[in-house]
Amino acid sequence: MHFLNFLATLLATLLFSTALANPVKLGEICGFAIGRVDNDDILNPLYSTAKCVPFEATVPTERISVGPNCACLFYKVKDCMDDLPFVVIEKDVEDVDPAIQNYACHVMPH
Repeated sequence: MHFLNFLATLLATLLFSTALANPVKLGEICGFAIGRVDNDDILNPLYSTAKCVPFEATVPTERISVGPNCACLFYKVKDCMDDLPFVVIEKDVEDVDPAIQNYACHVMPH
């Protein structure tokens, strides 16, 4: 288990140190937190940020979709010091943990 923590921390560090070494494009939509109401998808945008921000959605999130050239970290703790953040890179993720409180997304260099 410690090895998995190490790998997640290493991946997060590499992603964000690379993103921060280059100009970070702030405010771009990196993806969406998606919930459903009456068979309609409700999209809550996930923006590229310079720091960790509150994860807020208007409806319970059922899946997360992160677009090309973006990486997002999701945290279950308010101070974003989670030992094992949930990392999403260019994909859709089902069954989102309802305990997520904060996120940070970055546009990755091409």
